Amino acid sequence: MAEIAEERGLTMQTVEHHLAQCVARGEISVDELVSEETKNMIISHLVGDDDLRMGPVKEALGDKVTWGEIRLVVSHIKYMRKK
Repeated sequence: MAEIAEERGLTMQTVEHHLAQCVARGEISVDELVSEETKNMIISHLVGDDDLRMGPVKEALGDKVTWGEIRLVVSHIKYMRKK
C-alpha cells in the first residue's frame, strides 16, 4: 500500500479507503490485505451484530492494529452481510 501511495502521490489513508471500497464490493478479499490473526482480533472487538463503530475497536486494541486495518475488516463484514 505504501508503494501505491508513493507512486500515485496519495496518502496511505486514501489508498486504504479505496481498497476498503473494493473489499466492500467483493472485488478484493480482505485476506489479501489483513492477516487472519489481525482480522480475528478486530472482529472479536466489534460489539454486537449491528455495531461496526471503529473507535471502540481502536481504543481496545491500540497500536496492535491500524485504522486502515479496522476499516478493511469492517468493509469485509458489510460485504459478507450483503451476500
